Amino acid sequence: RITHAVSRRQEFTADTLAARFVGSRPLIEGLKQTYGAAYAFDAYWLNEVAPVLRYGFHPPLAEGFRRYLASPRIAAAISTSLDRELAEGETNPYDTHPPLRARIAAVGNRSDRETPEPDLIAMSLLGEIPRLETQLIKSISAEPAAQTSQLVAWNDVGRKIWAPTWEAYAGAYAKVLSGITPCMLPHLARNLDPFSERLREFDGADLAAEERRTQASATLGVALAVALSRNGWELLVFPGEDAVCERNGRLI
Repeated sequence: RITHAVSRRQEFTADTLAARFVGSRPLIEGLKQTYGAAYAFDAYWLNEVAPVLRYGFHPPLAEGFRRYLASPRIAAAISTSLDRELAEGETNPYDTHPPLRARIAAVGNRSDRETPEPDLIAMSLLGEIPRLETQLIKSISAEPAAQTSQLVAWNDVGRKIWAPTWEAYAGAYAKVLSGITPCMLPHLARNLDPFSERLREFDGADLAAEERRTQASATLGVALAVALSRNGWELLVFPGEDAVCERNGRLI
C-alpha cells in the first residue's frame, strides 16, 4: 500500500511535467488513447495474434493493432469502457497508477504550450519495427512455435491459418453437417434451435441454450467458409473484422 501510493504520486508528478511541455489537451487525449489501447490489447492478442503463433507464423503487430482499434465494433466497446472509467473509476490501494479520471482532473486546463504541427505519431520515434515486434513476441508468448515463427502478412492469415483450421473443424463435425447445403442456411439461421440440438446430440457438451446457439451459428459459418474456399473463394480475416470470402470482387 505504501509503495503503490508513492507510485501513484509519481504518476501525477510525471503528468504535471508532461502537461507543462505539451499542454493539457494533448496529454489528456494521449491518456485516453493509452487507456483504450490497454483495454483492447489482451483481446487482440488472444483472438487475433495467438492463433497465428500456434501455426509458426507471426503477423505485423502494430499494423494489426491499428486495424483492430479502427474496427467499429472494437471502437464502440472501447468508447463504452472509457465512458464508464471516466464516470466511475476509483483508486484502489494496490493500483500502481491513479484512475484515469483522477489523472485528467489533476492536469486541469494547462495550456503552457501547444502541440507543434505536424504532430508525428509516437511510432515514428522507433526504428526497425519488425525486429522489435519479433523480440516482443518471443518475450511474451508461451507458444513454442513463436520462438522460430515467420512473418506473415495479414492478407495471408485467412488462407494460411484459418482456412486449414476451419477445414479441420468442419471435418470433425462432418456427420452433423451432412446433408446441409448453402441454400439451406437462411432457413437454419432463422431458427438455430434444431441444429443446436443436433450439435448437442453429437458432442454431448453441456452448454447453455444461448451458448449452443452461438456454437451453431459459428459451425454453420465455418462450413460455408470451407465450402466457398474449396470452390475458389479467398478467405480474408483481418483483426477486429468479420471473416470475408472474396472472389472476383464479390464479397460474402
